Amino acid sequence: MTTARSWPRTFSSPCRAVAMSGCTWRQLPPAFGASWQTVHRRFTGWSKARVWAKMTWIFDPS
Repeated sequence: MTTARSWPRTFSSPCRAVAMSGCTWRQLPPAFGASWQTVHRRFTGWSKARVWAKMTWIFDPS
């Protein structure tokens, strides 16, 4: 089970799965421990807050 504290770490796995496999959010396997709606809602929030852009800059500042 995913706790609130571990959620940011486990959140990237389902997002990577969608990005790399090309599946839709609805096809996200339940093995990730969160519904597709929850993952999509968090992904959208992080996108609006530019979290993904900040993470990209941190890991590749060039």
